[in-house]
Amino acid sequence: MRRSPCFPALCLCLSLAALPAVAVAQALQVRSPKINAIAASAPRPQTTCPTVTPISCGQTIDGSLDPSDCMAGGTAVDYYQFNGTNNESVTATLTSSAFPPFLELLDPNGAVKTSGSAAAPGTVQVPLTLDSTGAWTLAVTNNATTPQFGPYTVNLTCGSAAPTCKPNDTTLCVGNGRFSVRATFDAGGGNAGQAHAVPLTSDTGYLWFFSDSNVEAVVKVLDGCPLNSRFWVFAGGLTNVNVVMTVTDIKTGIARTYTNPPRTKFQPIQDTSAFATCP
Repeated sequence: MRRSPCFPALCLCLSLAALPAVAVAQALQVRSPKINAIAASAPRPQTTCPTVTPISCGQTIDGSLDPSDCMAGGTAVDYYQFNGTNNESVTATLTSSAFPPFLELLDPNGAVKTSGSAAAPGTVQVPLTLDSTGAWTLAVTNNATTPQFGPYTVNLTCGSAAPTCKPNDTTLCVGNGRFSVRATFDAGGGNAGQAHAVPLTSDTGYLWFFSDSNVEAVVKVLDGCPLNSRFWVFAGGLTNVNVVMTVTDIKTGIARTYTNPPRTKFQPIQDTSAFATCP
């Protein structure tokens, strides 16, 4: 993002002119242990101070974390502000292929209401039902142990519930409805088609190809976010035919595809890095 320079003595005032005093204090001082670690290990670069950028419901903005940005606890940070109303549902999304994203949502008093982070470049989302009316703020930064910079996109969606998986004969919904599983099979000789899906629990289900009494694969998606900021995909098969299985995060649209080659024993899938889309 292009930044406007300012005199150092006015830096704090210009950088967060749209925020109340409490918000300034909390945004620049009360940070996570990760941010504190950066401050202890990295020099503070000379900064220029941007104004807070407005963002509207339904808007996506292309931005960039740069060494010339304002710094919060030793790492670059950009601020976006929108007018929210009490009981309004909002979802903020931050995506970057350059750095592990870290997104905070601050209420009109400057208190951090919720946050989302990832351990690697990817996407994080912060959903919240607002509890007051006023100017809410998004703080965009990185979740690395050292300052990292690069492009990102930030999006704000308002007033709609997060989409959920809709099950049917060929769609298995797992992960409490957040993930869909679909698969195709090909046994050769024209014997191919869509796998049939049967749920077992909120996290687990199975697939059959030729007969509903003949289970071919079992699959589950687990919430590993507290451990490594990922959703995990596990699957096991009782087949040696060609299988192409696609698991999709309905909330973000991100998909992972797993393929079992023809005439090959189905290899277990234990993907503990499948989806960096927490929370």
